[in-house]
Amino acid sequence: MKTELEHITPSKGSSISLMINPDLSDFFYWHFHPEYELVFIQGANGNRHVGKHLSKFKGSDLVLIGSYISS
Repeated sequence: MKTELEHITPSKGSSISLMINPDLSDFFYWHFHPEYELVFIQGANGNRHVGKHLSKFKGSDLVLIGSYISS
C-alpha cells in the first residue's frame, strides 16, 4: 500500500496540533510525517496497523507513533 507525506501545520505560536474526529473512515489515508502522533480511540474494537506492526485492540486504544513511520 502506498503512503503519502502528510504536511501538518500547527497554529502560529503552538507546538501541537489537535484533531478530533468521531469517524476516521471519512478521510483516512495511509500517511507519514516528521512529527510524533498520539492516537486515542475510545470504546471500539479493531485492528492496529502502525508501520509493519499489525495487532488487535479491544475496548479502547492509545498509541504513540514515532516520526516518519510508514509501511
